[in-house]
Amino acid sequence: MTCKPTEFREAINPLESQRWIAAMETTLDTCLCSKGDEVIFATNQLKERANDWWGIVKREKGRYKIKEMKREEFKDIFLKRYCPRAAIDRITEEFLQLRQTNESLDEITGIFFDKARFCPSLLTTPEMWMTGYHLILKMEIREFIHPSKCANLEEMIDWA
Repeated sequence: MTCKPTEFREAINPLESQRWIAAMETTLDTCLCSKGDEVIFATNQLKERANDWWGIVKREKGRYKIKEMKREEFKDIFLKRYCPRAAIDRITEEFLQLRQTNESLDEITGIFFDKARFCPSLLTTPEMWMTGYHLILKMEIREFIHPSKCANLEEMIDWA
């Protein structure tokens, strides 16, 4: 508990769910939690409706199976529930339609990265990342920046 693990309350929000899993994995690695206790430790951070959901999973699987459950199996079950395919498809569609309107450059860059993490098949090369970022920018910014003139995405973001 010294590592201050984050709690998770029910939110069918892929970004929030993946961030919680990543934070929990970091906590488990940092605190050197024994492999046999990882799932128990992680599930103790589930609160409110998320804890209710876990109670149902425990009843369905049985005590013995839960005690034997590995981190990856818990992660798969958790993400199946809190990061459903339909939500990821919606984020992918939002990513494809993303265009800067009234957002600041920092805000639109953050939104771009948040949504991009769910679209790995659309951004397989550094060039695709730069083109994708270029396309979301307002026309008045985009007209002065061209992906071929930037060495990488970071340079493009700095230039923007």
